[in-house]
Amino acid sequence: MPKQVELARGISAVIGAAILLAVMMLFAAFYIVALDKLATASQEALKRVSEAGASTATLSSVKAVWSYDGSNVVIHMENQATKTVLVVAIAIVYADGSYTVASRANGSIQAFVVIDGTATNKLQLPLGVPPAKSLTITMDAEGKRPISASIAIEASPVVAVVAAEKRGQVPVPTARAVGIELVAPGATTWLGKAAIPTTKSGTTNKSYPQHLESIPIDYTIARTGRGAVTYTDFEVYPVPGWTARGGVWSSASGYKGGALRGADNNGGLGGASQYYYNTDLSQQYSSLWVSAKTRLVSGVGFHGIALLNGGRNRLYAIVVATGGRVEVWSYNVEARNGWQRLAQATIPGYSSANWYTIVTRYAVAQNAVNFYVYVYDTSGNQVASLTTSSTHRRRFTPAYVGVIVDGVTALFEDFIISAADPRYVTVSGLGGGYVVVIDNLGDTVGSAANGASVSVSVVSDIVVGTGVDGKIRVYDSNGDLVAEYVASDCILGGDSYALYPRLYSASFSDVASLSNVVQLFSANVSLSLTTNTSTTLDLYVNGTLVVSRDVSGGFSDSIPIPSNLLQGAQVFNVTLVLKALSPFQVVVSVLQVSGFGYFEDHVIDAHLLGSGTEIRFYNATELISASSLEPLYNVSTYVQFNGSVAIAYNSTNYVLYMVNGSGVYAWNPLGWSLETDGCRAVGPGARVEVVESFIAVLPGEPSSYVCVYDASRDVAYNISLATYRFYRYTASAVNGTSIVFTALDSRGGVVLASLDLLTNETRQLAVVPLSCAAGLAVDGSRVYIVSCGLWRGITGVDRSGIGVWIYSARAGVSNLVIIANTSAVRLLECCDRVEVYRNTLITVDAQNILVIDRASDLEEEKSVAIYAT
Repeated sequence: MPKQVELARGISAVIGAAILLAVMMLFAAFYIVALDKLATASQEALKRVSEAGASTATLSSVKAVWSYDGSNVVIHMENQATKTVLVVAIAIVYADGSYTVASRANGSIQAFVVIDGTATNKLQLPLGVPPAKSLTITMDAEGKRPISASIAIEASPVVAVVAAEKRGQVPVPTARAVGIELVAPGATTWLGKAAIPTTKSGTTNKSYPQHLESIPIDYTIARTGRGAVTYTDFEVYPVPGWTARGGVWSSASGYKGGALRGADNNGGLGGASQYYYNTDLSQQYSSLWVSAKTRLVSGVGFHGIALLNGGRNRLYAIVVATGGRVEVWSYNVEARNGWQRLAQATIPGYSSANWYTIVTRYAVAQNAVNFYVYVYDTSGNQVASLTTSSTHRRRFTPAYVGVIVDGVTALFEDFIISAADPRYVTVSGLGGGYVVVIDNLGDTVGSAANGASVSVSVVSDIVVGTGVDGKIRVYDSNGDLVAEYVASDCILGGDSYALYPRLYSASFSDVASLSNVVQLFSANVSLSLTTNTSTTLDLYVNGTLVVSRDVSGGFSDSIPIPSNLLQGAQVFNVTLVLKALSPFQVVVSVLQVSGFGYFEDHVIDAHLLGSGTEIRFYNATELISASSLEPLYNVSTYVQFNGSVAIAYNSTNYVLYMVNGSGVYAWNPLGWSLETDGCRAVGPGARVEVVESFIAVLPGEPSSYVCVYDASRDVAYNISLATYRFYRYTASAVNGTSIVFTALDSRGGVVLASLDLLTNETRQLAVVPLSCAAGLAVDGSRVYIVSCGLWRGITGVDRSGIGVWIYSARAGVSNLVIIANTSAVRLLECCDRVEVYRNTLITVDAQNILVIDRASDLEEEKSVAIYAT
């Protein structure tokens, strides 16, 4: 066993003259040599033995202990008497036979002296200690090992000198066992605020069941009729199915896109020129609408629409004359082989540079052919109109329809022959709102509002756009789009469309709230409903589509909420949208949100115990009073706790850490993840502690460094411990920003040291009188170490019990307590397994959690007798 040990001896009351005499005789030789002046005081004290009983009450109120930390001898005394006590002499004897004496005779010596918080660097005796005050003297041992310490105090004219006794430990009550199923051989513990993963159900705003009735919400637009017999926008030349009679015809740029350009060469019927649809319509139609957009290029004469008979030797012309008139002419009808103007009307504001749309309807009656003619500008405004008839016996039913130029060159667009009025597109099935017709270029051609059925004027662009594509949009009274029709071919004047309900829908929303949320790891929507037809269910959470399902009849399921919706959320707006092709009803019987995660009302004082291949969470409050206890939660580690695996917990963000030979792993209820492989366990005695953003790994035997992972910077680095090294019985705990741990010094002795992770400063606190530490805990200024081996230098101790060594970091005072429980206690030989909770020590043996009630009782400091009169 190592030679260097820390010695702590209590100074306690010894009553009776016989005991005092025996003690004084035992140390007489030493005091005659070393304390010449104190000998007189001893003789005087012997003379006044009879008065000792009177001073016993005063002396019993003076307490003192001493300790050795490997470098210094520390003497701590407390005066609990009602009078001032003088320290008149101090003697320390070392193992090599040398000694140190301080008294009135040698004036002052170097020492660090603190009386009730006031410090000085010199010790000068006598030294008065007032009532209810304490004295701490720290003296350099000069590399020697002390074996005893004595003080002389003066409470009256009589002075007493008493050497420190060697005393055994006073047994304390045995530990109370809390039955658990502990898996040997390894275990590791942690105690503090921890979050227990829990599933909680949210509260909803509405009660259930809820009954829903569907309404039509999705519509489609369908074309129900097309009046056009033929149409062309003259985007290409020649036009398929068309033929020319006279004239020079070609493609040109037009009003929108391309146009037909016609130049008269007097080669057609009546000395004009015609270009027409080469299909005989007279057998099928006796009445038709014809429209064309036209503009003069040059010349004097007219340009417009031509209607030819089946023999192509007679015609009617509905034209715009260069004089600014709309005119109706016949050729070889009213006048044989000649032209006859049937009617004319002035076009106000006429300009040869303008485009004009001619719309005419002819109707063949029994005694006449009637013409109804309208002229429009490009804005859709009517600028002229007329009505006329042809009644001559040579009248005819038009067979071929086209365009005509006489004496001019002109352009043509938007040509249509239709059985319906081409000036309008009709949309029915509306419930209000408005309709817009848009061409393939994105321009609005026309719009109309209100009514169950509306007619949208498209006279400004009868062959909408360039004769391809186009859209019809229906909006409700709020301006929201209800439906859109996209033409697969084109939109034409004379078309009719209808708005149909295409889909019925029932929707429902409720808000579910989860209280006290710290962090959610998963959540689900529990839903039960019934429908009377096949529907599609869309479920939204906070505006995001979570699932889409086909539902028929009854439906019940638990639907996961995506993880991206859980961050920071504790209120969930759940919306159900059901759709079907026919009306339906729905009954929602259950809608509930449940979440799994950390909640404020499930953050408890927890005792974590790692054993076997799992970590168990116990309720520390229940632990200190229970006879047996089941864990609140278990976490599988997939590795065996064997002394090279350790755990710690971050109470700030509720993350559990584990170190093993691969690195440091972090756990939350979603599972384990590698935090860093820059710090690892290397052997038995490995430990891990969390201090703020630092994760400190004590790698275990035989390392001599602490590996620190700074999570805030994602950096791992080593801090050398110089002369200290870890061993298989290393224990550790956190104290503020420091780690307190046991290690071996350069001589193989067990020491208690600390490492400040903010300053990287290492400091030795004390020499520990034990061969191994099963656990270490810090509570304020007290450090508790549980022994798993023999206590060195202690006699009269039941070695099969649990030993608790208590060290006061503030006062440098140590104390040993043996918990006698020889029949039940079998302590394991590694790992941290002691924690302090509300003045209660919680440790672990091979079969149980041991609860040592009232840890403060373990700290009673026993003292050697001090006498004075």
